[in-house]
Amino acid sequence: MENKLKYFLVVVEEMNISRAAKRCFITQQSMSMHIKQLEQELNVKLFNRKPNFSLTAHGEMFLNTLNQIKFLEEDFRNKVYDSNQVCRTTLNIGISHSRASMIMSEIIPKYKDKWPNIDIVLIHDDSFDNLAGRLIRGQLDFFVGINHIQDSEDIVVSKLYEENIYLVISQNMLYKYIPQMSAEIIDELKKKFDISYLNTIPFISNTRRELTFNVYNKYFRKNNIFIRPVISCDDAYLRVLMSARDFGAAIILELMLRHVHDYNSKHLNENRLYYFPIVDIKVPNVLAYHKSKSNVGYVKDFIDLVSDALKENYLSLKILEK
Repeated sequence: MENKLKYFLVVVEEMNISRAAKRCFITQQSMSMHIKQLEQELNVKLFNRKPNFSLTAHGEMFLNTLNQIKFLEEDFRNKVYDSNQVCRTTLNIGISHSRASMIMSEIIPKYKDKWPNIDIVLIHDDSFDNLAGRLIRGQLDFFVGINHIQDSEDIVVSKLYEENIYLVISQNMLYKYIPQMSAEIIDELKKKFDISYLNTIPFISNTRRELTFNVYNKYFRKNNIFIRPVISCDDAYLRVLMSARDFGAAIILELMLRHVHDYNSKHLNENRLYYFPIVDIKVPNVLAYHKSKSNVGYVKDFIDLVSDALKENYLSLKILEK
């Protein structure tokens, strides 16, 4: 039964018998047999095979039950660990590569000083919806990033910051594509960027699976703005560098503005980068985790460190802007 449960959970993750079988190093026929046997033992149908492979209502109930059992087991281990710090455990943290590079180098050393026996695993995926789904299924302990995760019976969502979105563009591109550019116009754009300019400016796009892309693309289309992507990239730092090379304008989140400041400080007399707010768009920056962990010491300390690191980064950005 235990193996069948493991196989069931892998099939749920993949929603594909063939891919799940490869992950478990068994044949597709063997995986199908294990799932059928599990359905026979439970006397329910767990998956719809047609028209699309998906969980049935009973399958959803069974998955929720397994997750509840897992959370209870973890709650017990957490309590044991809190009373015996010699034990080892792991924190699985879902976070984008770009965001991890900005804050985790500050957080991890401080955290490991206090909790040396906690192993930290950073799981990168720039599709925040994928990471949020893993959290809800119990495959992650934390989610750190931008998303519209909702509080539920199992998940606590701490909204840390409403993050602004900025357009980054080089000085060369600014003067090339915006007519009669002047210092006065730049001052106006720093208050609110006129998105109508994007109908003519080449654009370095986020990838379509990113939440940021879906947010700004929906807003642009609503306002009859049709961007012309010359390249798509899920790395904010690379988008900044490509903007500096005059490939096009790019959208970045507020936390990533440090890349712009760093670039400009190293290229004082060269083609500088400007950044302008898209004032009508904000995205929620959240920290989400399982309720079963909310009273555990090593979890609370991680939450505090993430909150402090983000506050410090946003504050330092405000100072740099003055």
